[in-house]
Amino acid sequence: MHCKLNFYISIVLFLLSSITVYGQENSASGIAKDTTNELSPDYLPVFTAPIKQHHFYPLHFQSIDTQMVEVNHYTPTLNSHNIYQTLGVAGQAHKSMIFDFEKNMGFTYLKYPFPLLFKTQNDLMLYQLETSYTKVGYFYGLPSENALTLDFAQKVKNAIVSINVIANTNTGYYVHQAIQGLVGDAQVQYETKNKNYGFRASFIINRTENQENLGIRESEFSRLDTAKDQDIKVNSNNGFLSVLTSDFNFQHFLNVKNKQGQYFGTFTHNVQYQRYRSTYSDCIDTTLESPFYSFESDSTFDTLQCYKIVNSIQLSNFTPFSIVSSKNNFLRFAGGIMHEYFEDRRTYYNFHSFTPFIRGNMKFLNFFEVFAHFSYSFGGYIHNDAIANLKGEWTFSKKHHIVLGIHTDFYRVAPDYIYSRFSSNHFKWDALFKKQNIASLGAYLTYKDFKASAKIFLLDNMVIFGTDYKPIQLSKFSRLVQISVYAPFRYKGFGITTHIALQNSSSDSIQVPLLAGKANLFYIFDIFKKKLRLQLGLDVMYNTRYYANGYSPAQYSFYFQNSNMIGNYWFVDAHATIRISRIYFFARIGNLLSPFQQYNMYTSPGYPINDFLFTLGINWRFHD
Repeated sequence: MHCKLNFYISIVLFLLSSITVYGQENSASGIAKDTTNELSPDYLPVFTAPIKQHHFYPLHFQSIDTQMVEVNHYTPTLNSHNIYQTLGVAGQAHKSMIFDFEKNMGFTYLKYPFPLLFKTQNDLMLYQLETSYTKVGYFYGLPSENALTLDFAQKVKNAIVSINVIANTNTGYYVHQAIQGLVGDAQVQYETKNKNYGFRASFIINRTENQENLGIRESEFSRLDTAKDQDIKVNSNNGFLSVLTSDFNFQHFLNVKNKQGQYFGTFTHNVQYQRYRSTYSDCIDTTLESPFYSFESDSTFDTLQCYKIVNSIQLSNFTPFSIVSSKNNFLRFAGGIMHEYFEDRRTYYNFHSFTPFIRGNMKFLNFFEVFAHFSYSFGGYIHNDAIANLKGEWTFSKKHHIVLGIHTDFYRVAPDYIYSRFSSNHFKWDALFKKQNIASLGAYLTYKDFKASAKIFLLDNMVIFGTDYKPIQLSKFSRLVQISVYAPFRYKGFGITTHIALQNSSSDSIQVPLLAGKANLFYIFDIFKKKLRLQLGLDVMYNTRYYANGYSPAQYSFYFQNSNMIGNYWFVDAHATIRISRIYFFARIGNLLSPFQQYNMYTSPGYPINDFLFTLGINWRFHD
């Protein structure tokens, strides 16, 4: 143990001393702003804006992030905004420690447990640029972790073409824990010169192939600090999960004008085709007691195949490509109807549903703005589902972006379809649940990039997976209170980004940590006569003990458990980033404190976090 600790300390000191030597060419200088424009006089700005599939509002474009602060966060779970429990391997299932409930109108079969990796149509961005933009990144982690990212956008006359790809592989740190993942999307946006007609076509593919070991056996945790990884016994040596989803969306619009050019409104039609295919297989050692499977069988092979076709038509007084208005007073509205057809090819279940919807965005007196949405569904599995959202914002200062907002959301919705009907070798149910009634009320205050918020969730008839891996509807009314602060503080070259959440749940079945937080501390300075920019930093994460949800890959879901408490660990990573013009090099050392916390640190029951993970990466951005 002492030899390993000495070796560990030597490696850390060597890396830190190497960074110090390279940094002695120039003293620290004040860095208030970091943009590529300062390094390239010919730089052509590139802007992006999030766009919603059906619920589009006027677009708010922002310049791409050229900061180096978040570059070393090569996987979304490392980002300062995201506080997630994971299975210890980048690319595997994960779940937010900060409770939230949000649902778009329409039918949902299931939500795959990869929210930061799998994309939907609501995760896409529109580009605004003059020529082209390319960003390429590659990351390599020991013992064997690889990730490749590519973002590309090109303007071709009146059209903009964009492609985004994320590919990753990892052999895992314990027996049978390897992953292969691919997330890709392609998009074309076009508008005629007279802006009378336009369209947006997009395609998304989400693919993952995971070897699932169902976690470390409970008897093994006491020997994690002495045993070799391959000696650790797991709950399954043969579990395998394959998921492939594809999503095609075509949205086009026509502006209605008379011969004099007077505008009367915009008709928008949207058609979408979604396809899901999942396969889970496992060979089971019947001589050992399985904590996951319901009845005896020496193997399982379950395949899910389903698809959904969505059509919507709406009339609005703005187009999907409209930007935020600079007027002091305005009223934006849209209304329409959405049709869905769903078919589950395994159970031969299918239905049609219709969802009328209306939404609006009103601004008056140049400082107060209101957003509202309402939808109600008829027919099929989501018959009588209702969703209502209302938000108001009071802007005190546009220059400093001081905004006070309040919002309320109400969902009267059926649980995701997987909770109602499921059939496999080991899990079968056909249940009728009452509608879930979920309401939230919140307020927030922003100042520049700072944001403080408070929310209260009122949960009635909530459906979850219970300790026996089967769905249950909670009979007791629950309340969950949440306060969070996101604070990026900068002073010259020093910076600290802090995200802290305090939570309290009145239900023993909806567990959240009382405190969960993440902080990124860093210092940025120029070296070699300002030819290079260097960042040194630490990432720190902590959460109090609580009954974190377990994970069942056979159901693609996290479930409630009350036998293992997780938390009260400090996760600390060190990182260094060097920027040369538009090229970023970085190195990370993960989980620095693992030797002092007996190695068995984990955020999900049964899945220890790897100790002392060393990662190298490069990120190259071509802006014109």
